[in-house]
Amino acid sequence: YPTDDGFIEKNNPDSTHGNNFYLNIYAYSNISKWFSQPHIKFDIINSERTIKLAKIRLTMNKEQYNSEETLICDIHRIREQWDAENLTWNNQPNYDITPLLRFMIPTYEGESKTFYITGNEIKSLINSWNLENYGFKIIPLEEELQKYFYSKEGAQEAGNINYAPALILEYE
Repeated sequence: YPTDDGFIEKNNPDSTHGNNFYLNIYAYSNISKWFSQPHIKFDIINSERTIKLAKIRLTMNKEQYNSEETLICDIHRIREQWDAENLTWNNQPNYDITPLLRFMIPTYEGESKTFYITGNEIKSLINSWNLENYGFKIIPLEEELQKYFYSKEGAQEAGNINYAPALILEYE
């Protein structure tokens, strides 16, 4: 489960969202350039073992509004320290401009829906954390769509810790 998870909002540049029950992602250019990006960091144990498969689990939060359509996003490696309790748009950490991976958040069907982000890029990200682990951020590429995921706090509140973001590793 994450050590830190939160999101930043361009329209609320000094607000923190590290203790919210959800992680919000959206982009609305027609409403004052509203823009929200989740940040997630996992603590991993350095291992000599070779990672065979790495995937990130997210679960849509049924207690919040979710656009029904799919949403295309990019994952970017964060390059400096941050913590969820103090994270804002105005103090957001530096990150790689080039995305690691493009993925699709699936359609929303009215219930909590778990999905996985997979790919060799996720495995490469995890392997790089043996040197520096600052987590990643998710940036939406489409506008007028909004998705909410359970945060670790939201999963605890919902009584199902399996709703929390998770990093799942399989070793060779």
